[in-house]
Amino acid sequence: MLCAYLCWGIFAASSHEAPVPLKSSNPSIVQQMQGVSMEAGISGEHIVSISADRVVMEKIQIGPMRFGLMSIARLENARIKVFGGFNQDKVQAGRRPNFSGLFSTDPSKELTGSAKAVPLIFKPLRMDFYSGEIPLAGISAGSAVLDMDRRVVAFSKRVVVRSEGRRLTAERAEFSPETGELFIPGPYQLRTAQGACSGDCLKTDVLLQGDWFSS
Repeated sequence: MLCAYLCWGIFAASSHEAPVPLKSSNPSIVQQMQGVSMEAGISGEHIVSISADRVVMEKIQIGPMRFGLMSIARLENARIKVFGGFNQDKVQAGRRPNFSGLFSTDPSKELTGSAKAVPLIFKPLRMDFYSGEIPLAGISAGSAVLDMDRRVVAFSKRVVVRSEGRRLTAERAEFSPETGELFIPGPYQLRTAQGACSGDCLKTDVLLQGDWFSS
């Protein structure tokens, strides 16, 4: 198991163990590692843990020529747990949670043991949000990408968001830790204790409450 412990923000990395490689007959697969996990603290405010049953480092073709190859890391059966970002006493209605700095540093090198940062693709991914030890919200999807250029997690394929009796389903969603915003760029269905509704575009947060914009 690859275990990396580091602290982002005002803290520095401490140590990690070497990964356990797995053999593959697929020439596009550069390296495989089984049982990967890491934990990090961000400026003493948030804690995030990322784990996966397996990490596959592979090269994919991004152009018509052989030299158009890009390395990616595919995390299978991945889970991200985020602790912090909510009001310490209670979650305030209409106040968006704050996860600023959550992915201010690219975690790919610690997760893969690679010397260079690589794009992270999660298949599938479950991302849960906690206040202390209490789970408040969760997002699951068949696939997700950590987009470090825009600092968002882009979810796709059977996206489900759950929070305290509220349930939203969509094919795509984007979560921005910097703003706390959850953006649904297409059709969605939302169920609450008050009933069900649907629409074509929605801006909310991971608690499915707060200042919404929908159409």
